[in-house]
Amino acid sequence: MKKIKENRAVLIGLSILAAVVIWLMVDSGTKVTKTFEHVQVEYVGEETTLASRGLMLIQSDEPQEVTLEVQGGRFDVAQIDPKEVKVVVDLSSVTSVGTQSLNYRVVYTSNNKLASRLTTKSSSPSSISITVGELYRKDVEIRCDMSGSSVAEGYIAGEVELEPTTLEIWGRQADVMQVSYAKVSLSVKDASSTVVQLLEYELYDHNDQVIDNPNIHAARDTIQVTLPVDVVKDLPLKVNLEESPGYSSSNVECSVEPSTIKVSGDAAILGSVDSIVLGNVDLSSLNSTTNTLRFSIELPEGCENLSGGTEAVVTIRFKDLTSRTIQVTHLSYENAPEGKDVTILSSDLTVTLRGTSADLAAISPSDVKVVADLSSVEDASGNYTVPAIVTVEGNGDVGIVGSYQLKINLSDSGSEDSQ
Repeated sequence: MKKIKENRAVLIGLSILAAVVIWLMVDSGTKVTKTFEHVQVEYVGEETTLASRGLMLIQSDEPQEVTLEVQGGRFDVAQIDPKEVKVVVDLSSVTSVGTQSLNYRVVYTSNNKLASRLTTKSSSPSSISITVGELYRKDVEIRCDMSGSSVAEGYIAGEVELEPTTLEIWGRQADVMQVSYAKVSLSVKDASSTVVQLLEYELYDHNDQVIDNPNIHAARDTIQVTLPVDVVKDLPLKVNLEESPGYSSSNVECSVEPSTIKVSGDAAILGSVDSIVLGNVDLSSLNSTTNTLRFSIELPEGCENLSGGTEAVVTIRFKDLTSRTIQVTHLSYENAPEGKDVTILSSDLTVTLRGTSADLAAISPSDVKVVADLSSVEDASGNYTVPAIVTVEGNGDVGIVGSYQLKINLSDSGSEDSQ
């Protein structure tokens, strides 16, 4: 008994399923219609074919719309997405100015199989009326309004950069000639780095009034605006003092005019810069108590001198620098050629020393040594003038002024001329 009931339930279920399938098959073949209103018109070839012929489409103030009545199977029509229904007008046949009517084609859906099962039962209007005019082109200047923009404290804004700097527009000559320039508006607050933005623009007439005309077209919708933002620093100017014996940096007063300059530049460059080095000064090359030197101010690449000056004046004054001459009698030589006897013909040598008064006063003649260097002397016997190396022994900071030479005689060892 239980098995009979189960079989009956299965039969009932199969009967219901079969009935539904039969109903769906019958119903899917039923033709239905659906009306689509406010279908927008799209134009093909306006920016290419039409423009290449020097023509343009003059848009009306009100957008053109079409009402369509579509017929197809119930399920097919139900699958139509109103957003995919389009009316497309091909402008490739337009070759002259004026008002004319063009046929259009209806695109119901991107699903080609579904579209093939749909038909347009009626459409209103049956054709599209267009107005075609002569195309006129010109380039207009692009300007940037930065009112209200600011940079953070310690930073400075550079010259705004626009890409491109001009905008190509086209349309009817009467419309295009009204345009004086295009303008973008950049608004930033407390910027601390370079700003780069893509901005939309507005067209302005010769009276600085905004133009809103759909019949004026442009080559692009946005303009790239770059606002360089640089850090600003006050950097001291200085020189590197090169010391040598008798010329100590502790014995000089050095001043630079101007002492500092205001510099702007990329934070990545100026971040690690704490001064501007004008150059090197060899203290031993200065011969006066007070010395004035001029240096050009060289900045890191990409930086700008906001102070304006291009040259700095460096004054170096020795606090205590004097000279003293000493008659040196302790003369010797080195690097004598092998097998040669050397006789120093000079009996003494006058040497000029430079340093502080205290250091020079502490020097005695015995502290100064003069050594003739014979390394460049030929092997031939005879008299020679050779360079002499002067050294000063002791604890004072004393330098040698000038260069010195000694006269020597070179003879063979054991000869009568040997001394």
